[in-house]
Amino acid sequence: MSEITTIQIKKNTKEKLDLLKKNNDLKSYDELIRKLLDQNAGSIVEDVITINRDSTALSLKYWDDDNFKSYDVTFQELKVEPVGTVFTANPKPVADNFVNSIAEIVMKKGDDVVLLVKEISCTDGKVDSISSVVHVNLF
Repeated sequence: MSEITTIQIKKNTKEKLDLLKKNNDLKSYDELIRKLLDQNAGSIVEDVITINRDSTALSLKYWDDDNFKSYDVTFQELKVEPVGTVFTANPKPVADNFVNSIAEIVMKKGDDVVLLVKEISCTDGKVDSISSVVHVNLF
């Protein structure tokens, strides 16, 4: 396998590279490109490194045993579950006073998923609810 490669560039780009090469007393385009990368905080990648993102797309919170806990919804679940699917942080709260969260998939289009998220709290028999819309991009 050759250590040299070719790239296609526009004629006016080559003219600019020729001028840069001449003005910097460089003998090759390789030297010029390396110098440009160094000057512009670029880097030459010898190996490819893959960085995977966290699998959790959304964490639903709930209050249990005097502690906040979370129920994680993954990107994979959002990808495969249909519109109308409901995720519940704590399906059966048993305490008189609790905080719970639910999320429902209300729309999917391509890599975009829109959820209606509700946080429900019950204190001394009084129930309150806060709703929000969350957009998740599955990319």
